[in-house]
Amino acid sequence: MIHWIQLVFGQTLREAAPILRREAEIEPCKCKRCEQPYFSKKTKDFISVFTLIAVSVYTGVSILLWCNSNKQLTVSQDAEIHQLRAYLYVRRFPITVSQTTATANVEINHAGVTPAYNVRLDANIEVIQYLVGKLNLDDVTSPNVSHILKSQYSILYSTEHIPETISMPPYATEAMKLALAPNSNYRFYIYGVVRYLDIFGLDKLQPERRYEFCFIYKPQTGDIGTERGCEDYNKPG
Repeated sequence: MIHWIQLVFGQTLREAAPILRREAEIEPCKCKRCEQPYFSKKTKDFISVFTLIAVSVYTGVSILLWCNSNKQLTVSQDAEIHQLRAYLYVRRFPITVSQTTATANVEINHAGVTPAYNVRLDANIEVIQYLVGKLNLDDVTSPNVSHILKSQYSILYSTEHIPETISMPPYATEAMKLALAPNSNYRFYIYGVVRYLDIFGLDKLQPERRYEFCFIYKPQTGDIGTERGCEDYNKPG
């Protein structure tokens, strides 16, 4: 009896196995997990938008950090230039006046740390009516202007200075008469420009420096001069 049951069920199982396998391959999965995707469409859209926002924020923050680092680098470089560059200026001394000429001494001084190179002075002295009309001084660097004091020095250290003397030309007799006339409103105008390079200019990192000056003297010996009246021609650089 037992052998007969085993024979019948064994035969039935052997015949049913291929059929069950075919049905399993043909019929789709009936469970909810198989019928629905792992993420819904709304969830997928949300994930995409969130990812886009996150990438955009990360990119924006990266750009801001890069800009800030560049700005800090520029500020650091500017501070280094201001601390180490050369600063030249012109100091004035009292004028000496005679019946035929006027002479004033000036000094090119150094207030910086590193040397100044290729120092060039172009200066002039004129007799001009004081505070009348708009002041229009010559461009002393122009080759078309005559009687210009021109000096050049290869280097100037911070512990040194360069003295210069600026005098009226010998043929300026009429100008001297105007200046020395009683109750004259004419003054001696001493003006010019100092051009130079600092250590950064040698490397082409900074342009040539310019210091423009203008001093006005009364026509009398011992006058110490003033900058009032030619402020537009005093430009530190």
